[in-house]
Amino acid sequence: MTKKRYETLGWLDIDALDKEHTIVMIPIGATEQHGRHLPLGTDSIDAQYLADQIAEDVGESFPLLVFPLLPVGLSIEHMHFPGSVTLQPDTLYHVALDICESLVRHGFKRIVFLNGHGGNSAILTAVSYKVRADHGVGVFLLDISVLLSLPNKPVIVQTEGFDGHAGELETALMLAAQPEAVRLERAVPTAPDRFASHQVFTLEGPVTVGWLANDLSAAGSCGNPSYASPEQGQAMLDFMTEKACTALREILTWPLDIQLDPLLQHNG
Repeated sequence: MTKKRYETLGWLDIDALDKEHTIVMIPIGATEQHGRHLPLGTDSIDAQYLADQIAEDVGESFPLLVFPLLPVGLSIEHMHFPGSVTLQPDTLYHVALDICESLVRHGFKRIVFLNGHGGNSAILTAVSYKVRADHGVGVFLLDISVLLSLPNKPVIVQTEGFDGHAGELETALMLAAQPEAVRLERAVPTAPDRFASHQVFTLEGPVTVGWLANDLSAAGSCGNPSYASPEQGQAMLDFMTEKACTALREILTWPLDIQLDPLLQHNG
């Protein structure tokens, strides 16, 4: 695993890499409230845990470097709760862009954000478009929240209605990754009742809103953590690792050349 850690290499090691065919994976999380029962670093812990599991599962021969974790993201929706820390949208944009452009300057062509916090997704997507347009490089977004929502996941969610922030699945992940940080005796079942009677304007859309965690519940969570188990969490972590490893293999062979219409080339 040490060989896959970006920060353990020297500049001579980086210079010697086949950067055309090396993937740099950047775990990014958040420092924000996660209900009454989960730690502030939940998203960061999950992202780092998954990154380590992915690096182990792809094997020594796979050209992957795991970048140091970015532990703070865009968490403005959680700032009514003590302990939450946020970057501003433009700050996160420029931090992510600066890291990507530094990597690009040294020859890397394939960068993956392993994102543990859904609030980061829009900004990271904007960065991926910018870097692709400016440099012809691939910046890919591997989002834990998207993997958690896949219909073919190997666990049954018992929470009725919406299971979201600090709910059943997210609690299960922490019970598997860092159980000593979970305080289930503090947990309360919650639901986003403000959206309950809506058909079109809902928490998940198609028409939605820039919500605050307080719009989910007074406790800042959404779901029933009492249903969570470490076995459920480990099954999800294994499932996400398998999907992520498949994605990395596909990313490694995805052509990065920009396709241009011959007429466009001729007229240019």
